[in-house]
Amino acid sequence: MTMLNKVTKKDILIFSGLFLLAFAVVFISCLNPFTSKELDTDTSLYLTIAQGITRGQVPFRDFVDNKGPLVYLISTPGMFLGGFLGVWLTELIFMFISVLFAYKTALFFGEKKYAFWAVIFSFIVFQSFFYEAAGTEEYALPFIMISLYIFVKYFFTQKEPPFYELLILGICCAVSFFIRINMFPLWLGFCIAIVIESLFKRKFLPLLRYILFFSAGLLIAAIPVFLYLYLNNAFFDYIHQNFIVGGSRGFSGFSIKGFTKSFFMVLEKNYCYLPLPFYFAWIVKKYKNVSVFLYIGLLLSYILTAVFLAVIQVDIDHYNMVLVPFLIPVFTVCTKFIFEYFSTVKYKKIVLSLFISILFAKMLLAYFFGDFGVYAIIKDTSRREAISVGKIIDQNTNKDDTIIFMGKPYYIYLFTERKAASRYIYQGSGINYDPNARKEFLEDMQNNKPAIIGIRNIEGNYDHLPDWYLPVYDMIENEYHILYDSDRYFLFKRGL
Repeated sequence: MTMLNKVTKKDILIFSGLFLLAFAVVFISCLNPFTSKELDTDTSLYLTIAQGITRGQVPFRDFVDNKGPLVYLISTPGMFLGGFLGVWLTELIFMFISVLFAYKTALFFGEKKYAFWAVIFSFIVFQSFFYEAAGTEEYALPFIMISLYIFVKYFFTQKEPPFYELLILGICCAVSFFIRINMFPLWLGFCIAIVIESLFKRKFLPLLRYILFFSAGLLIAAIPVFLYLYLNNAFFDYIHQNFIVGGSRGFSGFSIKGFTKSFFMVLEKNYCYLPLPFYFAWIVKKYKNVSVFLYIGLLLSYILTAVFLAVIQVDIDHYNMVLVPFLIPVFTVCTKFIFEYFSTVKYKKIVLSLFISILFAKMLLAYFFGDFGVYAIIKDTSRREAISVGKIIDQNTNKDDTIIFMGKPYYIYLFTERKAASRYIYQGSGINYDPNARKEFLEDMQNNKPAIIGIRNIEGNYDHLPDWYLPVYDMIENEYHILYDSDRYFLFKRGL
C-alpha cells in the first residue's frame, strides 16, 4: 500500500509537471490574457474568421483563406464564450493533451524519469517554433500525438488494436487534414508500414479490419464538416480555396533545387535532423527488439512530413512544430544515455544542469528574451493602438456600415463591431495564386463602398501597396477624407 501511494504521488507530480510545461508553452502565446502584445499575422486571420462564425458568417463563403475549416471552427467556441481568453484556454487544453500523449509515447522508450525529461526537452524545441498561436500546427499537434501513441503502442504490444483506437486514428487523421491539407504524412507513413507488415505476415483479415475501421473514423470526422460547408453554401468555395488555390501555392514555381534547399532548411532547425540517423540506426539494429516496421513507419512519416513542409519552399519556422513529435523517441533514448553518463561525475547535478543548459541555450534564451518570448509578452503593448483604432471605427460608423483594411493589418477586425466590405480581408499570401481574387476584391470596393478604409502607415505614406490597388487609391482621393493618422495607421472615411 505504501508503494502504491509512492507511485501515485510520483505520477501526480509528473502530470502536474506536464501541465506546467503546457502552461509555459502557451504563456508566450499572443493570446495570453496578461499581455497587450499585437497579434501575429496568421492568428489574427484565423481568429477574425472564428469571430465571424460567432456572428453568423461562414468560412470560405464570407471569408477567403486557404487553410482547412477546422482551424477556424476549433477557435469558435472559445471566441464565443470568452474572446481571446477563451481561445487561449483552448490552446492550453490542446497543449496539455499534446504533452500528455508525448509522455505516454515516451514511456515505451524509457522509464518515467527519462520520459518526463525527454518531453520537457522536446517542448523546449517546440516553443522555439511557437510564435504563431491558435494556428494550424498547434491545433493539429494533439491529434498527431494521440495517433503516434496508438501506432507505437500497436508495435510494442503486438496486439490487434481495439476498434475504437482504429476509429480514433481515422478521426485524428481527418481532423488534421481539415486543419491543413498537408497534415496527413504521419498516418500515411505508418499505414504504409502496417500494410507491408500485414502482407508480409499474411495477416489479411486483420488488415481488412484496420482499413474498415480507420475509414469509418475518417467518415465520422469528415461527414459533419462537409455537411456544415454544403448546407451553408460554402462547399465549392472550400474546394476552390483549399485545394486549387492552396495547391497552386504549394506547387507554383516548384523546382528540384528549391525543394532540396527547403528540405534541408527544415531539417537543420533546432535538432529536427536527429530522427533521421537514429531511425536508420534503429532499423538496422532492431532497437528494443520491436518490429522493424515501427521504425520504418517512424522514418517514412518523418521524411514525408519534412517533404510536404519543403514543397512550399518558404523558410517559416512555425512549420517545424509538426516535426517535434518525432523527437520524442530520440530524446527519451538520449536522455537516458546522458543521465547515466553523468551519474558517476562529481557534482553530477550541477554538471548535468550546465550541460543541458548549453544544449538548449539558444532556445531557452529565445523563450525568455526573444521577440516572441516572455519578456515581449510582458512588456509589449502594441495591441493597445489596434484596440483604440477599433473604437474610433465604431464611433464614426453606423451598425450596418462595412470597412476594409488593405494589406496586412487585418487584426483590426477583431476590435470592431463592423464587418468587412469584402471577403478578402487579407489580400496576400495564398490569395495571390487565385487569378480572379484581385478583380473580385476591387469590384467589392467599388460596389460596397466601405465606410472606412484603413491602411498601414509606412514612413508617412499610405500608397505603398502594389500597383493593382490603384483603383482604391483613386476612390480614397475622390470620395474619402482622412479620419485618423498615426505612426502606424491611416483611416479614411467616406465623404469629403
